[in-house]
Amino acid sequence: MISTHIGMRATCTLLGISRSTALRRSRELSIVEKKPRQSSRALSLEERQLALDIFHSERFCDMSVREVYAILLDEGTYIASIATLYRILKSVKETKE
Repeated sequence: MISTHIGMRATCTLLGISRSTALRRSRELSIVEKKPRQSSRALSLEERQLALDIFHSERFCDMSVREVYAILLDEGTYIASIATLYRILKSVKETKE
């Protein structure tokens, strides 16, 4: 009976690659794609849309993020941090003039 199993060394020699390369590639293939982690503190889609609606409103459409943030705080409304507001606008490509 002939064995159908070929060892790693013989396989690598036949293919002309080093064993370390073969092992590295086999590990890369076996890595399962991970889902992006979602923080429990992340804004919901509704909260993100609320922030976008505020920036798209006629009252705030020509103001910077910091101006809108300051005005809303003066009125007692907190939507998100300045950095988060910038990230929301960046995600829809609205951070440049």
